[in-house]
Amino acid sequence: MLSAPSKVKDYLAARPSIVECLRLGIVNYSALAREIGPPSARDALVQALRRYRGRLKRERSVEDRLARVLQKVEVVIRTNVTLYQLERVLSDTERRTLHDGRKSGHIHAYECETRSIVVCGSDAIHDLPRSIQAERSVSSLAQVCLKHSVDVAKTPGVLARLLGTLAQHDVLVVETVTCVGEQLLYVESRDIQKIMGLIETGYRTARRK
Repeated sequence: MLSAPSKVKDYLAARPSIVECLRLGIVNYSALAREIGPPSARDALVQALRRYRGRLKRERSVEDRLARVLQKVEVVIRTNVTLYQLERVLSDTERRTLHDGRKSGHIHAYECETRSIVVCGSDAIHDLPRSIQAERSVSSLAQVCLKHSVDVAKTPGVLARLLGTLAQHDVLVVETVTCVGEQLLYVESRDIQKIMGLIETGYRTARRK
């Protein structure tokens, strides 16, 4: 037999509109408890609903704090980007060639223990080594660069909140790269208008290159 908190959780999981009403504090707990379970469980269900709302209020407080932090972020968007996803590390020759190619166009390489990512603009593809050009790639992407302060780096949940917001608006993030003071998101170009709208309403500065 399910406990009162479990019944409340299961009931609300399928009813986001009621969850929002709880968040706003415009729900009659007794009436809602009658919808969820029998009269004999009313007191327990009411108590579970009150605890659930308390958790929602705490979550909202965290969201508001993260929103204030994100308002300090500067956003730079670069379009016409191609992303190469390598299931290996770069060779020394490839590293040297990529380093030289940066002088003539937008080229960046990021390496992990077992894989690498090479990003370049449309003006720099011809400067890539042929070995990289033969690798799997995704073209016509947009690079969203979030330039942030130490406050952002020290605030847990900023990236999770951002990715969650993008997911809610059906924006596919193909790849993410974390650098010191910057967070890079690679998204499909068709989503750029959605992202620009989110940036205009949620960030302090937006600049498109």
